[in-house]
Amino acid sequence: MHILEICLILLALTCLSSSLTRWVKLPLPLMQILVGTAAALPPFHLAVTLDPHLFLFLFIPPLLFADGWRLPQTALKTLRWPVLGHAVGLVLFTIFVGGYTLHWLIPAMPLSVAFAVAALVSPTDAVAVSAIIERVKVPPTLMHLLESESMLNDASGLVALKFAVAATLGAGFSLLNAAGSFLFIALGGLVVGWLLTFVYYHFQGWKFIHSSDAAVQTVLLGLLPFAAYALAEALGLSGILAAVSAGLSASKFNLFEEAHFSTRMQAASTSNVISFCFNGAIFVLLGLQLPSILGDGPSGINLFHSNDRLAILGEIVALSILLVILRLVWVLVSAIFGYIMKSRSEVPGCRIMLASSLAGVRGAITLAGALSLPNVLPDGESFPSRDLAITLATGVVLCSMLTAAVLLPLFFRAGVTETAKTDLSNVRITIIEAAIEALSRIDTMVASHTIDLIKDYRARLTLVDQGNWEINEERFYKLYKIALKAERMKLLELRRDGRIDDVLTRQILGEIDSVEAALERQPVRLIPIESKGL
Repeated sequence: MHILEICLILLALTCLSSSLTRWVKLPLPLMQILVGTAAALPPFHLAVTLDPHLFLFLFIPPLLFADGWRLPQTALKTLRWPVLGHAVGLVLFTIFVGGYTLHWLIPAMPLSVAFAVAALVSPTDAVAVSAIIERVKVPPTLMHLLESESMLNDASGLVALKFAVAATLGAGFSLLNAAGSFLFIALGGLVVGWLLTFVYYHFQGWKFIHSSDAAVQTVLLGLLPFAAYALAEALGLSGILAAVSAGLSASKFNLFEEAHFSTRMQAASTSNVISFCFNGAIFVLLGLQLPSILGDGPSGINLFHSNDRLAILGEIVALSILLVILRLVWVLVSAIFGYIMKSRSEVPGCRIMLASSLAGVRGAITLAGALSLPNVLPDGESFPSRDLAITLATGVVLCSMLTAAVLLPLFFRAGVTETAKTDLSNVRITIIEAAIEALSRIDTMVASHTIDLIKDYRARLTLVDQGNWEINEERFYKLYKIALKAERMKLLELRRDGRIDDVLTRQILGEIDSVEAALERQPVRLIPIESKGL
């Protein structure tokens, strides 16, 4: 099948699965996997050969870039040590304990291959984590920790996998060389991502592209994660971390916060569409691979007919439970250590720690890494236990998704907290007052218009507590532009001072952009809606 046909079918299946969730109350990733599996079975028999390297290059960079861009900088700074501990310490702990346990559980599997399997299942997946917790009201701190960890631990797991495979191939293993190589690959990837974003930031500042040329700027921004990934991989560095670093740097440099509003709106819309398509395609692809992996496919282990299927299913369940236990132990020890070292005011409750342990969802990175295992050794012999390794990794991906999708909603049922609503109202009041101050300084022929507009803004201050206002057709285009600019500048000032986070900044910035977009078509005036009884 031609690659173009495959892409169109994947997009169609992604849309179909999204529509089905309206009638079948399943998490979207699980529905996408089911739809993909159904498409691979009779009577459709849709077969897609997955090239792991092409898969990583096409799907992972833009998704990790988007996650890095949206990740609140203040939260990442606050959680830097827990994130680093999970992204490196937990991965190495999982590989060490998981490798020896797996070798003890399956003596026929060589120790180096057991370490390779443990390395495959050690990193959580940013795309899978975001998709699973999307409909669950997870506390912000835990959500930021899960997303940050899953973006950074891929490098730890994949580098460890590289050394485990090298040891299996007979290249030997040196802890000192491995540690040095890991630092070089990880830090190098981070530097590449930052450097390319830095160059793009100054390229944008030099006005080679007009600030209102939204299409060109959006396309260039879309190319940035691919460029960072490709350049890092070509230099032998971590392309995954380069894409993450590019996203984090784009947020840090405020690439679009001070751009023309049309550029921000188009970039946000494009990013949402790409994220939807690529996220969905990843899980549909996983579903398409399942009949092949679990049947007579690249794994070579037919779980539907094999006499060992019960033993293999038991090994998958045992490995999945082990991963939850190891994660729980790490979370508990880290929390106690942080409390002792005074970096945390209190130890998280049992509910938070259990939820954090269950939220370690595996996904595309694990599957792609498993399928990238070599087929043969240098002497021509088959790679030992490759079939079983692929089957175990695939089983863990499914188990982690099912566990998180079923159990996490039981831990968190609450909606948006009142604190979040209060913060939003306070920020709106602050930026409206900044707009009033800017308008009050105007001493021109349009003074009467200014007074009317100030009245509108004062009406908005009154309506903030009620949470209501509406946009109606009116005048004062230039004055509104001044007021909206004052709102935007005050909002960015609050962000720079660390008084609000990136999520709240983007939410309110989107509201301001919506008003300004309406102004481009027809001057507007905000009026109270008391007459409607609201």
